[in-house]
Amino acid sequence: MPTVALDLPRGKFMKTIVDRMAKLSKHVTIHAEQTGRMIFGVDHSTARIKTYYAGLTPRWDNLNQQVDHRNKAVVKLDIRRFSAVLNIHSMNWESSSIYIVDNQALILNVILSPHEAGTV
Repeated sequence: MPTVALDLPRGKFMKTIVDRMAKLSKHVTIHAEQTGRMIFGVDHSTARIKTYYAGLTPRWDNLNQQVDHRNKAVVKLDIRRFSAVLNIHSMNWESSSIYIVDNQALILNVILSPHEAGTV
């Protein structure tokens, strides 16, 4: 079961940010809140950089809106592998969601358009 589940907006916003952060660090830390907020952060010997996203739409598929509305989750990822997975956002897709299990896993669920195919 995810701790936090959010819909992602259209565009390559995450890919662009992650690729820029990859020049500074080998890992990205993602802090997500079921309220619709997500923070990407990297640490470098000379700087700590964070990018904030707000207004993301919460998904309630497997979560209880009454109980889980304040859930928070953190996950640390290999930034180059995460960037490779985000290449899916360059394809034509219908919907995209991110599911995070606190300190364990991140799942990116993308539903491709009917005439699109690809490999992740």
